[in-house]
Amino acid sequence: MHLARSGQGVPRRFARGPFAALFLLSAGLSLTATAARADIPMFLVISMLKFNAFPILVIVILIEAIALQRIYAFGAKVSVMTSILANGFSLILGIILYPVLGGLLYPFVAPLVLATIGGSAAIELIVTLIGVSIVDTVIELPFIARLRKVQITLRAAAVFLAANVLGMVVMAAAIIDYDDLFDQPIPSQDIARLESHYAAEIAFMQQIFDEVATDFADDPQLRGPDWETLKARITQDAAQYRFRRLAVIKVYSHSIVFGYGGEDGLHSTAARRGEGRYRRDNIEVWKTMSQDGVWYYVYDIRASWQPRSLMVRAWFDPV
Repeated sequence: MHLARSGQGVPRRFARGPFAALFLLSAGLSLTATAARADIPMFLVISMLKFNAFPILVIVILIEAIALQRIYAFGAKVSVMTSILANGFSLILGIILYPVLGGLLYPFVAPLVLATIGGSAAIELIVTLIGVSIVDTVIELPFIARLRKVQITLRAAAVFLAANVLGMVVMAAAIIDYDDLFDQPIPSQDIARLESHYAAEIAFMQQIFDEVATDFADDPQLRGPDWETLKARITQDAAQYRFRRLAVIKVYSHSIVFGYGGEDGLHSTAARRGEGRYRRDNIEVWKTMSQDGVWYYVYDIRASWQPRSLMVRAWFDPV
């Protein structure tokens, strides 16, 4: 195989043309990604599956090799080698494209995930697997066509996409803990008891929410002297209540109370979801993970289920 004259080890046929353009486009999109599009953790998890599941990757390579045999009638050796090269190529380019895909899909996927009770992680997983499989097919099939001098037909694309989906499902099934994909509902009587016990605190949260929603409707970041004045006042007022933690969240999270009884008063799992969630109108309640038998209720008052909307969040001790 001839190499480019630059001495950088780039194959001449990939140094220009659609592959170079695709790489430059994806790199440019990565550089222009905004913070609002950078919080889709499952896309980052899926993008690292090939690194963390090498034995499973062998199965994926064999699945795609079988697909190539059926599509192009390659021999076994050629099919396996082609699958290895294609997966290596998509592995490198996918590091750039997976986060870009996550960023582009975020405004569309996030409201669907946030508004789903009992299976939001499962929906995110399904969307992610399909999205990554499409990206892998778009990367790998043209690479194979150039490498082996074959044509891309509709049948070839469909069969190879199916192979990619199956491969991603195999990797995900081997790595992801599916016990965490479905949330157990918190009984309504537990929520009623929580809201009765912390009625004063929740009323104070609603007061904060109404004031911020009115006075800072056009300020997505909650910054400036007016916000600092309001924050100082509500921080002082919050001291009389039983918040383990209290925060006002929009684009950024602004801590009002950080750890009732001091910063060490909150376990490190307080920010991690455990088993149990409840939703009603603009209210969401969930349990944190348990550590040494200690866990917390997290109580959210939201402006909407759209990403980056105003939210007042509190951590409470169980009742």
